[in-house]
Amino acid sequence: GPFAIPQLVAVNPAPIGITAADINADGTADVIIAENAIGRVDVFTTSCP
Repeated sequence: GPFAIPQLVAVNPAPIGITAADINADGTADVIIAENAIGRVDVFTTSCP
């Protein structure tokens, strides 16, 4: 299903790839993984179990 991606993702430099996972199947992204241009990976959680 569709993911609700947050409009503001605070990473610097800007991400080159964003992956979202809807773990509990509630229609919103629970984990967001953003890879930026320097190879750093930022992980965001958007809901709590």
